Amino acid sequence: MSGDDEPLSAASVSLFLFAAAVCASPLVDPDMWWHLAAAGLPGFPPTAESWSHTLPGAHWVDFEWLGQSAMASCGGLFGFRGLVALKALVCAAAISMTFAAARQERAGLPAALLGALLALTAIRLRAHARPELATLLLLPLFLWSARASEEKSWALAPLPLLSLFWTNMHGGWVLGPAILGAAGVGRAWRLRDGRHPAALRLWGASLACFAASFLNPYGTRMHAVVLEHALHPPAAAGIEEWSSAALVQFPAFWLLLAGVLVRLALDLRRNKRESLYWLCLLAPFAVLGLSGARFAPFFCLVAPAYLFSGLADLPPSRALRWGLPAAGLALVLGMAPPLFARDWESPVRWERTPRQALEFLEREGVEGTLFNDYGFGGFIDWSTSGRRPVYYDGRYLFQGLLAEAAAAAEDPAAFQALMDRRVVTYALVPLAHAPVQGPDGTVRSPWKLRFPAEHWALVWSDDAAQVFVRREERYAGLIARTELRYADPADADFVLAQVRAGSWSADAVRAEAAGLPGAAGKALASLFP
Repeated sequence: MSGDDEPLSAASVSLFLFAAAVCASPLVDPDMWWHLAAAGLPGFPPTAESWSHTLPGAHWVDFEWLGQSAMASCGGLFGFRGLVALKALVCAAAISMTFAAARQERAGLPAALLGALLALTAIRLRAHARPELATLLLLPLFLWSARASEEKSWALAPLPLLSLFWTNMHGGWVLGPAILGAAGVGRAWRLRDGRHPAALRLWGASLACFAASFLNPYGTRMHAVVLEHALHPPAAAGIEEWSSAALVQFPAFWLLLAGVLVRLALDLRRNKRESLYWLCLLAPFAVLGLSGARFAPFFCLVAPAYLFSGLADLPPSRALRWGLPAAGLALVLGMAPPLFARDWESPVRWERTPRQALEFLEREGVEGTLFNDYGFGGFIDWSTSGRRPVYYDGRYLFQGLLAEAAAAAEDPAAFQALMDRRVVTYALVPLAHAPVQGPDGTVRSPWKLRFPAEHWALVWSDDAAQVFVRREERYAGLIARTELRYADPADADFVLAQVRAGSWSADAVRAEAAGLPGAAGKALASLFP
């Protein structure tokens, strides 16, 4: 091993291990649960929806079926710790590919590490056990292969086979042929030759990858679902991770975007035709990233290769010698502290799931028609194996219902009308929710406004979830035994105001709060020592 290779190898290994540690966070993604549940359905992959009471029998193209199967197999063999390890290793491999792509462009070791660490700050926010891992891994691999094919003709050969797997794992498979097609356009533009072998190879590989996408259980319906997502993005249904507003969570995206724009402007001004290749390749990812936070990490994976390209060939300077390592060290120090506070013994953040509330429903024999928060839907699918039909969960099938409920939520009367129309008799909703101003000017829990006491009773509250039931005869006994008339941790300010006004007894609030599980109940009780 040469002296140049040795530090490079050490840096690669260190980067991989650090990225894996950062991404080995406990499982928190609510969609993970329905992904795991899907792999256990009879006749998998499914063709019809069977878990909800709102869309029973609806046609379901489960375009992530292979990814779900891989997740379920990993979980079955190694448990939830195996899923943590899976996402950590895949994300670390993606970061390593970003590093390799930057090194391929002669970025220099400090610059390549900085680019990879910037990408890691974004990827760690998407480090979830879900089929999206396939896209996070294969996207930088396709980028590296497209560039490497100029010197290594074999670099494109495995991509159609990888596209076959990618198509059946995650809807992001369209980015594979897109990368190759855009790279072909960029190469032809840069060489001023639309028939150049380098461009033709890339276009041929793009077509082969697209052809491989038809090898799936659903045929062209798989493509139709991807098109439907493009024409009707989930952001319209109020899903935050698809909205551009959530881009504030990804400062690395903005830094890399600004850097790429400046670099492109300088290179084009200097008539560096290689920049035309990168303009064709990066522009679609920049537009995609600006359209929604879900896509910001994709741009962060592909941008460093260009932004830092050629820095190794520049004359030595103090800025390069000290500035790049200092910036990389700052990123490491920023991402390292949570590692020391992490509970490595707990692979799942159970406290964010409605597990206790579901146990209450089972224990009390509560049946009827459920309204649930869509983030809880997947956990209900998984934990009850579909025995308790949900209102909706995180699948694309329910975008219309999500939009309908979001619109009705702004008006308590409209929300009550929706619950009546759907014949909802009990609800499982999250405790944590931003308070809103009620019609009388008081600040209230939104659930207390949507489930008013004259029609609904709050019968359970823990640190994650609350349960409301209609005031119907079937629930009369349950309400008599468990109703929380005063102690609502989600409505603490209103409770305190009622006690101070003398409308409610502090003893009554304290007595109910003392029986609540978790920290929220204790915090409410502490207001009335």
